[in-house]
Amino acid sequence: ELQVALLLPDGRSLEWWLDLDKTIDSFARFSRRDADTLRRWVEELRPLDGRDSRVSDYVINQPAAQELLGNLETTLRAAIPLYRRDGRG
Repeated sequence: ELQVALLLPDGRSLEWWLDLDKTIDSFARFSRRDADTLRRWVEELRPLDGRDSRVSDYVINQPAAQELLGNLETTLRAAIPLYRRDGRG
């Protein structure tokens, strides 16, 4: 099943499918090197999850993650006293 397609003015499209092989075939029409890289990334990265330190370290060091954590801390610091005050904490 097709998930996303980037339609180009020249009529070509770069397609992301649920089927990895179809997606790689689409990438290969533009760049064999990028298609090979995509396959390698999937093979190397798919087994990893957020419990793997390489993944968590990378994610947590992104500016957006730092901003999110800062916002979460601010929200919790404001909300927790209110929950406690209302007997819900």
